[in-house]
Amino acid sequence: METVRISGLGCTLLDFVYNGVDFNGPGFQKYRSRSPGDGGLTPGQLVFLEDLERFAEKDFESLIREIAGERKPDTFNVGGPAIVPIIHASQLLGKKAEIQFVASIGRDWIGDRILEMLAKTPVSTRHFVLKNARTPFTNVLSDPHFNQGRGERTFINNIGAAGDLTPNDFPEGFLDADILALGGTALVPEIHDRLDEILDQAGDSTFRLVNTVFDFRNEQRYPGKPWSLGKDHSSFSSIDLLIMDREEALKISGMNTLDKAVRYFRESPLKAFMITDGTEPVRVYSDQDQVVLPVSSAILERTLSGDLNADTTGAGDNFVGGVIYSIARQMAEGQYNPDLVEAAKWGIVSGGYACFYMGGTFLEKYSGEKMEEISKHYDLYLQQLKNE
Repeated sequence: METVRISGLGCTLLDFVYNGVDFNGPGFQKYRSRSPGDGGLTPGQLVFLEDLERFAEKDFESLIREIAGERKPDTFNVGGPAIVPIIHASQLLGKKAEIQFVASIGRDWIGDRILEMLAKTPVSTRHFVLKNARTPFTNVLSDPHFNQGRGERTFINNIGAAGDLTPNDFPEGFLDADILALGGTALVPEIHDRLDEILDQAGDSTFRLVNTVFDFRNEQRYPGKPWSLGKDHSSFSSIDLLIMDREEALKISGMNTLDKAVRYFRESPLKAFMITDGTEPVRVYSDQDQVVLPVSSAILERTLSGDLNADTTGAGDNFVGGVIYSIARQMAEGQYNPDLVEAAKWGIVSGGYACFYMGGTFLEKYSGEKMEEISKHYDLYLQQLKNE
């Protein structure tokens, strides 16, 4: 079995999670967005810290007391729509993969804490870049009861040192990997704006995967206009798989319904794409397949039971990690034209399992612990599909 080389790139940050926030409560509603890009809060979306403070006309410490009360965050965890998928994939792959990851952090206690936590995962930080800026962080407001008990989050992000990361920070050979995973580059502006250039420089046989995040910068600059990936959408022809959630698919396509967005992407130069939609089915489109997959009923039943001290933070990121794992595993077995429906199945159970613990990153007590749990749910999911 071959060892697969994976290169990951994106924003690495510390998530400060406030669980049990009532999105329908007076505190949250007071600072809810009134128009696209105005800096207010919206369930499921991201806003930059300084823009929220400008919108609210007060500092975050005062604002969070109104929303969440006099309390500290319930937990903090390594977050980011690039590092969380890579951590998850590395935990499932074990020694089947050689992983490089590039991110920038600051010289502060938040950066130190991130490095301490990553030391408990299989992901090496040897290619992390230290910048003279604050380490990125996100305040995650989580309402497990929102949307009829399905849960939702709102993200308040400080880009910090991620704003200083450039292609000059890539180590030699970084782009010539078996899998190049670029995650949430909207939080890394210098990378996001040069996405097409970076993808074009990847190796001839490199599988190029891009997963998106709510792009508040584009939403603020051009409200109501489609978000760009690179220069306009010229990067589409260089992407082997684009993974988005429903909101991101609508915003990137500029369409007002999911069916129209799907049609837009199918007519684009994209080779393949997946669209997640919370607890709704996942759409998978490629040259070989056009499939709609349900979420895991076993996981959904447990999350809706209300007996978990957990949240949905990191569900989308772990979905991506499950997809990366499956593609890498298929490559390790000599299949370099991966079955994306199979990959999506691992994504579905991985994303669902993230709802069983608080925060996006699961710190294993021993190597292989997470794989044991995910495998059980994967087997249950296959049985579910067989019975439907």
